[in-house]
Amino acid sequence: MKYLGVVLLVMSVVAIAEDAYYCSDDQKGIEKNKAKKELLIKKFEMHLFEDGNLSIMLPGDYKYRIYSCSLPWKEMTHYKKKKSCVNDYHNGYMFNFNLDNGRYVLAKGFEYVLDEDSVSVGSCAKFE
Repeated sequence: MKYLGVVLLVMSVVAIAEDAYYCSDDQKGIEKNKAKKELLIKKFEMHLFEDGNLSIMLPGDYKYRIYSCSLPWKEMTHYKKKKSCVNDYHNGYMFNFNLDNGRYVLAKGFEYVLDEDSVSVGSCAKFE
């Protein structure tokens, strides 16, 4: 029973240590379903962690995928709030995110190799 308090304390610190965002593709996204050839609008949740990395659960997934992020052009201070991220499973997913305006680009590199359209753009709003 004494460990329950420790577990709850750790879980509360983890919950505070991230920002949650609700994201949605814009109409100008270009990801297409190969069979239907129509625009697919995705909505998903993203969590930004204090260490600068993030997690995303895309539609159809059953768990969050971790993305390791870096700051592009680290020596340029005006890029401080822009992130360039890759999926930790090394499956070709790349996610670029701008903290200032909430815009993102999600690209699936291996999908292009397999002859499928694979880029979507949109914006994220922070949960308050």
